[in-house]
Amino acid sequence: MEVAMNIEIHTHDKFLAFDLLGKSSITAGDEIRGTEDVRLKYNGSLIRKAAGFPEVVNFVLTFGSGVTSGVVANWLYDKLKRKK
Repeated sequence: MEVAMNIEIHTHDKFLAFDLLGKSSITAGDEIRGTEDVRLKYNGSLIRKAAGFPEVVNFVLTFGSGVTSGVVANWLYDKLKRKK
């Protein structure tokens, strides 16, 4: 059994999704695998044209039911800790 969570990140970092996936070009559906059956899938971004509003980046985080939430949280934290 797998657990899936939608994650919405509001950011002013235009390169966040690229950096998280480790690619210079991304499309919806691209994903990376983390530790112990953890996957992060890019679902697209909402880019606002008004000045000062953050971009909204959408992901689906999926992990096996045998993986503890602490392992998932640490993996995601390590990916995001150097970001704005």
